[in-house]
Amino acid sequence: LLGGSPTAITSHPWTAQIWRNTSSGLYFVCAGVLVDESWVVTAASCVVDSPTVYRVVIGDARPSISVTTGQTIEAWEIYRHPDYDATSGRHNIALVELATPVTLATDVWGLPTVDIAEIADVPVVGTRMQVVGWGAEGWNDRLDVFGVTDTLTSYFV
Repeated sequence: LLGGSPTAITSHPWTAQIWRNTSSGLYFVCAGVLVDESWVVTAASCVVDSPTVYRVVIGDARPSISVTTGQTIEAWEIYRHPDYDATSGRHNIALVELATPVTLATDVWGLPTVDIAEIADVPVVGTRMQVVGWGAEGWNDRLDVFGVTDTLTSYFV
């Protein structure tokens, strides 16, 4: 996500953070979308390793290791699109099955319950969509992203 405007996690409680565990610690990889208590959709390019190295955080607006106010759940399994092509980027989508279900309740961090039916409707062609995630400040000449922000942002496409 490049650009956009700051937004609140309470406006997008289904927004997920994908973290990778390495020998040097955890680091933020990508955003995802909670589509069910046990499932997150993200980009296949974000989850290329064994599910055991990934953690998913729900309910935290800032991808900061030192400040985690949401639920952190281990990935159980990862299902990448069978035709995902890392070179072309085609079919860049994956499902992450969580090891335990997310607790969806207003009393958990004061977030509203996620209404899956509300976000599961298929939009008609031409509908403006809102994109939410943690953006980057830009990219370099090789189109590598740099400067991932600690602010949840959104914009319409």
